[in-house]
Amino acid sequence: MIPFSRKYLVIFLILAASVGGGYASYKGIIYWQKEFLINKWAKKKSDQHKIAEIEDFHTRIDYVRSLVVNNTIHQCDDKFFSYWRDMPRMLEMFFQHSTGESTEILQAECSVRAEFMKKLLEVYGDRVRSVSIYKSPYNSHTFLEIFNQGANRWEIQDPDYDIFWINGRGERASIEDLVSSADLKANYNPCNKGVCSWSVTGKENQNAATLIPYLGLAVRGRDNKVILLNRNRYKSKGGLPGFCNAIPKNCKGSVVIFPKM
Repeated sequence: MIPFSRKYLVIFLILAASVGGGYASYKGIIYWQKEFLINKWAKKKSDQHKIAEIEDFHTRIDYVRSLVVNNTIHQCDDKFFSYWRDMPRMLEMFFQHSTGESTEILQAECSVRAEFMKKLLEVYGDRVRSVSIYKSPYNSHTFLEIFNQGANRWEIQDPDYDIFWINGRGERASIEDLVSSADLKANYNPCNKGVCSWSVTGKENQNAATLIPYLGLAVRGRDNKVILLNRNRYKSKGGLPGFCNAIPKNCKGSVVIFPKM
């Protein structure tokens, strides 16, 4: 990694201010600097778990998922919302628990767990993108896709339900695989701790079968969003237009519809 210095930060600040100008540019740069420092710190802490030493891709990715699951608990109450948007504080709590420095476990939900796993992988150079699936505009679940360079494909990791998915050939599945499938139970299985079955459950007894109604509409990515729609599975009132009216920011990208005409 190229060392970062104050000199380059000052140059970047001057250039950005001259191009974008004003307070908005300043806020963007401060956010960028904060993210850089958080990522640098997160990598230093992650090195304690020797993640980079795990050579096999799936072993490493599954290890990071388990690390997130085992050092968080899905619980949303006043305590969770007191630090919900404070990423540095949450990361500190997470790493203190994961290294045995503290017995206090971080309360989280699906998007926080996914964000933690995303950050732990990105600091080692993995390509990661967020995925949100919807039963309706107001009922959603969030996980990730990680790019497997050896297989040249994206693969799901869910650090909330503690699962990934495979097809009948044992290949790991992407979100497009699941949304486009006409029969999820016949074509795919969720996997956890060496078992691939629709009976597997997560740490808090989440069962993957409850996600089937959500796998009719998925929003993939953040900046360049793609909507994946299975019109036979997404049953929310108003369909895709109703979804876009409710959450217009998620409908600015392209749309892929299944079954294809």
